[in-house]
Amino acid sequence: MTRTDLETAIEEAARAAWKAPEVHLQVLAERGQTIAPDVIAIPLLKDAAAAGSPRMIDESEIDDLLFMRPSRAPHPGKTVAIRVVGSSMEPSLRDGFIVALDMQQQNPAELANAMVAARDPSGAVTVKYLRRVQDEFLLVSEHTSTDYNPILLSREPGWSIIGKVLWWIGEPKK
Repeated sequence: MTRTDLETAIEEAARAAWKAPEVHLQVLAERGQTIAPDVIAIPLLKDAAAAGSPRMIDESEIDDLLFMRPSRAPHPGKTVAIRVVGSSMEPSLRDGFIVALDMQQQNPAELANAMVAARDPSGAVTVKYLRRVQDEFLLVSEHTSTDYNPILLSREPGWSIIGKVLWWIGEPKK
């Protein structure tokens, strides 16, 4: 047996030992449903949230589905993905990035220093950091400026936290 024969035999044995994992997808009945033992479906909403001035979002209009491991969404039935437009959260979130939003987590006291999505009195949505200063909660951009003033929740009636940003994905600018 030559060295080439031995190398060929080892490569063939390695290929024969590896098998692609079987994934059996079921019909999706609702958002967050487990579609395989280790995969869930997270809906990507058609409308985008703002990293800047709030934007209207229709939560019933789904553009696509993202398939993730259950560990990426602690409350899969209450998790959605939304695109972000604007620059107030740069460099963390750039225009076009997608964030996963856990809508089960809405209590400001438990979300201090987290990135959140908030709804303004008109129903439009924005993504900001939630900061706590004594007993007050502020929504702030990545970098404050005169373009994006902080929002003091106790003095701005009608604002509410709609969920915690779990993670985000995106591509660098070209």
